[in-house]
Amino acid sequence: MNVDFEALHRDGFVVLGGVVPGAMCARFETDLEIIGRAGLNHRGRSQREPDAIADLLRLGGAYRQALFSNLKHLRVVQEMGHHVVSTLETAGVLDWLGYEALVAYPTIRADVPGEDTYLLPMHQDYATPCRRAFRVWATLRPAGATSGSLLVVPGSHLRGLIAHDTSDPARPFVPDSAYDSSGTRLLELEAGDGILFDPLLVHGSVPAQNARMKYNLLVNLWDLTTLADPDDPEDPIAGRVRMRHVRDTVRG
Repeated sequence: MNVDFEALHRDGFVVLGGVVPGAMCARFETDLEIIGRAGLNHRGRSQREPDAIADLLRLGGAYRQALFSNLKHLRVVQEMGHHVVSTLETAGVLDWLGYEALVAYPTIRADVPGEDTYLLPMHQDYATPCRRAFRVWATLRPAGATSGSLLVVPGSHLRGLIAHDTSDPARPFVPDSAYDSSGTRLLELEAGDGILFDPLLVHGSVPAQNARMKYNLLVNLWDLTTLADPDDPEDPIAGRVRMRHVRDTVRG
């Protein structure tokens, strides 16, 4: 894999083709089918959605939280994360980052069709606790306007921290006036493709218009020597993390 570091610096992101192998995407799908069928059978429910996992997540409550939390720890998800980091290392990305103490771990984002509670408006990442950080966002199903994807604003990271509108604490967002919407790009990607991006890049969710779940792998890359100080009320990165905690508390 060749990474255009000049474009990464200029645009705040680069596309990574096939960063998650197709075989791993297929194993993830198989695991989801098995988990979905088992969960519905246990509750004596029939499948109504194209994805049985969606039926289970719509049950809500503590079960939903437990299911989603543990999806992140599937063995195949951990293997995806290791593969992504290894690929980035081979491509010279880790050397380019030059982190002194690298934190690298994967997690999963799953969007249920028709739900907007957890969709993200245009924002800069709230959940990044380090001043030096990058993330990989990879789609585990084809991504686009119909299937759901990500909007990005190339070059917006160069503005640094942008004040978010927190009038609705459940949905902090970057106001339209803070960026040039004419330059916004909708990512059209195949399963296994992704982007490496700066957390200061303005970006937001594109909900799926069909009845299928949307799954993304996120791999966080942080330099722990630049960890924000939550005891410092003037630390802007810690302030972002506090904004995220408020958001999560309000929206449940």
